[in-house]
Amino acid sequence: YRAKLTLDHPISASLDQIPILVKQNGTVLDTLFADRNGQFSFPAKVNSNYTFELNNEEIESVSDSYSTVGKTASDTVDRILQLKSKYIPLNTQVIDDKTDQPVPNAEVTLINKKNGAKEVVKTDDNGKISAKLLRGSDYEIMAEKQGFIANSLDLSTNENKDRLDKTLPIQKIRKGA
Repeated sequence: YRAKLTLDHPISASLDQIPILVKQNGTVLDTLFADRNGQFSFPAKVNSNYTFELNNEEIESVSDSYSTVGKTASDTVDRILQLKSKYIPLNTQVIDDKTDQPVPNAEVTLINKKNGAKEVVKTDDNGKISAKLLRGSDYEIMAEKQGFIANSLDLSTNENKDRLDKTLPIQKIRKGA
C-alpha cells in the first residue's frame, strides 16, 4: 500500500508531522508518518484488511480502507488521500477611517454566527491581527477601541479560499466635528 497526502489549504503542521494510524479490526497495528512530500507506504500482509486513519486538530478526519484478500503479493495500490483543512487564515488590519493609519491595540472580536464561539484579540503596532476561522461558517468581526466608534463586518468562510484578507476601518471620535 502506497499513498500520498495532499492538502487543500495550508496548515501549520507539515505533512510529515501528521500521524497515520494503521488499524486492523479496530486495533492499532502501527503509527506511520509520511515524508516531507506527503508520501508513505505500508507492507500489507496477504489476506488482510486494513484501515488507515488520519486525525489532526487542523484537518478533517480521513479514513481509507485497504484489503489484500484475494490479491497476490505483487499487487500494489497507489492512493491519494486529500486532506481538508478545518480552518481558513484571516488577516485583518484595523485602520482609522479618515487617515487610513493603523490602529494599534484595538480589540477585535471574532464571532462565529453558526456556533456562537467568540475569540477576542488585540491588534499589534501595525493594527493587524491574524486568526484561524472555522470553514463553512459565517462570522461577525468587530473592532473597537476607546476614543473610536466600533465597527463590524460580516464575512463567510464558505468559499474555497486559501485565506481572507480584510481591512476594518473605525471612526475616531473627533471633538467639535
